[in-house]
Amino acid sequence: MTSEYPEMAFGDLPNRVPNHQTKQFFDYTVSLFLQKPDRGGEPQLSPNGSGTLISCGNRYGILTAWHVVYPTIDEARNSNYFLRIPLSNASDILSIECRYLNFEIIGSPIGGEISSDGPDICFIELPPGGIGTIKSKKSFWSIDRELEGVAPIAYESSKTAYCTIGTPCRFFRSRSDKDIHQVYNRTIAFIGPHHQSQAVQREGFDYVDFTYTAKQYNSKPGYEGVSGGGLWAFTLQPSGVGQELEISNLLYCGLPFYQFEPNDDGYRKIRHHLS
Repeated sequence: MTSEYPEMAFGDLPNRVPNHQTKQFFDYTVSLFLQKPDRGGEPQLSPNGSGTLISCGNRYGILTAWHVVYPTIDEARNSNYFLRIPLSNASDILSIECRYLNFEIIGSPIGGEISSDGPDICFIELPPGGIGTIKSKKSFWSIDRELEGVAPIAYESSKTAYCTIGTPCRFFRSRSDKDIHQVYNRTIAFIGPHHQSQAVQREGFDYVDFTYTAKQYNSKPGYEGVSGGGLWAFTLQPSGVGQELEISNLLYCGLPFYQFEPNDDGYRKIRHHLS
């Protein structure tokens, strides 16, 4: 199956799509950083991956890949670790002590090693204290709308465009100045895959592979850091205002969790969970 939408960088969406339309992709996406305790100096801050803000009923949290959080779950629960989430700018960072987070492992690979076979998915439930802060800057994707029977767009439709979104770790920079800690990162959306596999099911989980041709990501570290981000589907159609187009039928489809080595053409394939 192929889409009528060619592969493009996010900024190359037709200029008839207003900026406020494209902003919605990023409203649900967050970068995840783990701050470890001081060891004789500044706190150690490392990029762990990406996630999507999700709500279901009165539960709010982040859906991400299992391997993004697994190596530190047990240690973080018993130590002075913080999950740090950049919101609107480099110094607007929400910090939550990891001991107040509920890590709900939905699926982890056999043997506890990162694997293309999966599963690799985890839900981080957030404490009530941080939810209002996030809502003032970002948005939570409501799973309830899907459970209530909102008709999703057809996965096999040629009218459907797809977008893998996350924060490649190659853009991570941090700087500390007294009590101010700044994190610089860049959330990237890869739209219109060069190739898409058929969805497959294994052990109760659905998977799909997308191959993108963003050449700067073919060398190491590739798409590292995008794991746990979002796979989105959408359509473009006339908005009724002049020649403007609008993004419609936006649907959260799943998350990326594994990148393969470049193929013979030099392109990397990314494996995703399908929701």
